[in-house]
Amino acid sequence: MKKSYILIALLAGTGLQPDTQAAEQAERAATTLTTLLTDSRQDDGHLSVGRNEKLVLQNGDIVDELTVYADAYARGQVTVDGGQARVKRLVLKYTFEPGVWNFISFPADLNLDRVSDLNQLGYRFNGAGKAYYLYEYSTASRAQQPEKSAWTPCSTPEVTRNKGYILGIARSDDNPTNQPVEITFTFENTLLGLTDAGTGTFSVGLDLTRVEPDSEVQVYITPLNVKGAPLKATLRFKPEDLAALPMSHERALSEARITFNPNRSGIRITLPTQEEARVVIFDSRNRAVKAVRYESPQLIPVTDLGAGTYQVYIRYGQATAIKEMTLD
Repeated sequence: MKKSYILIALLAGTGLQPDTQAAEQAERAATTLTTLLTDSRQDDGHLSVGRNEKLVLQNGDIVDELTVYADAYARGQVTVDGGQARVKRLVLKYTFEPGVWNFISFPADLNLDRVSDLNQLGYRFNGAGKAYYLYEYSTASRAQQPEKSAWTPCSTPEVTRNKGYILGIARSDDNPTNQPVEITFTFENTLLGLTDAGTGTFSVGLDLTRVEPDSEVQVYITPLNVKGAPLKATLRFKPEDLAALPMSHERALSEARITFNPNRSGIRITLPTQEEARVVIFDSRNRAVKAVRYESPQLIPVTDLGAGTYQVYIRYGQATAIKEMTLD
């Protein structure tokens, strides 16, 4: 029998988007689109939830197969309205960037080597070469040594249901350009939602990459299908160790400067890492006169450009900026 589900597409604008869509995504960043789906995808019992989508299941629903996509910037979310739903096969397709930590949790107690294709792709738990690493948050370590990171390495690939971890894959010789790698996790006969005792957990994903340290963020949680005012929570983003924060490409670009070498034959862009950036220089008529793939502190020659004022477009990670440059 065909069932109806509510799919909520969250256009968060936090992931990597094509340049032509960047402005449009930014304008719609806070928009939530709700669509009622009753199409043929339900007939075969297979559903999929994209990176920026949310699927709401109903109590008692049984889904043959559910695929959820995620990466470091966004993830599909699945919730159950008023009880439990059973998924015969739950597939999580998570795209990892080598050398980048990702926050992640799992729907059951399990062994990552057994439920993923990490080993098939050559990644070994805490391996010497091509490896993957798993860390958990230690409240004891936090209390005893507050000056150090509370994230401690796990000794085994065993994980606990609904517990938060950070997981990352190492850079490797067979992936010299650090291309993203899709890892597949497969879970059989998974129950989602509250337990029979009425207990359970839910999570709210917050993107703090564009929030300045020591600032406050207002979070509102709105009840559905019941009367009640939204729950308001104030989150103060006050990390103890700024160096432990993931790098904000947007902040790094806002602080970046264009500098000349002594004889002014070339320029450098003061980016904090050697991660590749895309640089395009436009003249006063908005014509692209030079385009390079830039790795700091590479020197970009400008002797072939005439005197005048130029606009320098920079794309660094998921952030973009335009800076001005004047040649004599």
